[in-house]
Amino acid sequence: MENYRILMVDDDQDILWICQMVLSDEGFSIDISNDPRDALQKTMSKGYHIFILDYVMPYILGDELAKEILSINNDAVFIFLTGHNEFYDISKSLDCNSYLILLKPVDEQQLLKAVNEKVEYLKYLDETRELEKNQLDYAPLLFEDTNITNI
Repeated sequence: MENYRILMVDDDQDILWICQMVLSDEGFSIDISNDPRDALQKTMSKGYHIFILDYVMPYILGDELAKEILSINNDAVFIFLTGHNEFYDISKSLDCNSYLILLKPVDEQQLLKAVNEKVEYLKYLDETRELEKNQLDYAPLLFEDTNITNI
């Protein structure tokens, strides 16, 4: 689906496999990792756009991992999965407008809706940047001397 790549990080291998199957079946390009440290390495070497992160993992919390990812990719968007009520912790921790929080167990339709929402957000960003770029490309034409003489 589109060219937006997904990386999912969760220490529960079963959740990873199920979500990977669901999203792959819908045409999304998704890689998985059960280790946040591995996820950072993958982030540096591959171009991911959407990150689906468990909140409570060994070594690092999901919001801290998101901060690390944002230092690598400022345009990253996030979907947090949590079995607990960490909504407040996530929202106060991240200075990022583009994230969603889903409670586990996550329903397939919830997951697909969340990912599609993030895809639409990324499309909007891409289209906005393209429009801005085109405006800058045409700006010099507005000020060129067209050899018009005063009457």
